[in-house]
Amino acid sequence: MGWCPTGISPISLLLLIYVNNIHPHLHKETKVACYADEIAIWHTDENLEESERSLNCSLRGILEWSNSLKPKINPQKTSYSIFSTDRKHQDLFSSNLVLNNQPIMKTINPVYLGLTLDAELRFPEHEKKNVQTNLLRNERSSKVSAAWTGALTPNP
Repeated sequence: MGWCPTGISPISLLLLIYVNNIHPHLHKETKVACYADEIAIWHTDENLEESERSLNCSLRGILEWSNSLKPKINPQKTSYSIFSTDRKHQDLFSSNLVLNNQPIMKTINPVYLGLTLDAELRFPEHEKKNVQTNLLRNERSSKVSAAWTGALTPNP
């Protein structure tokens, strides 16, 4: 049996090494976040066309990277979002991002690592999901507690 650092499985370590060489394939102004098999790239600029150019360059680089290493990048599971505090024009913002000659679809509330994002990064959808989840947990917990203490009796 081989040695493995605490908390890291050999598979995650190999994936980390595998994904860690993606940076040279990205446009120099594009930022990247990788976690397991999730890759998020972004570009910040006041000019939407500049961001589109940089991101398309990075998408071509990611496709080149994936073709050389053989991981599959699925354009149907790939989406983009535009974050802005400009409330008047948010609905007009769109971009022409392409992966493997297929257009990437825009997502209004993407979920990344369990966090539901929104265009202004105020997180109302994430908060709503958390409230619903907590209410459901409290309801279940109350029923279990009542059954355990005998407060609930089965109907004859």
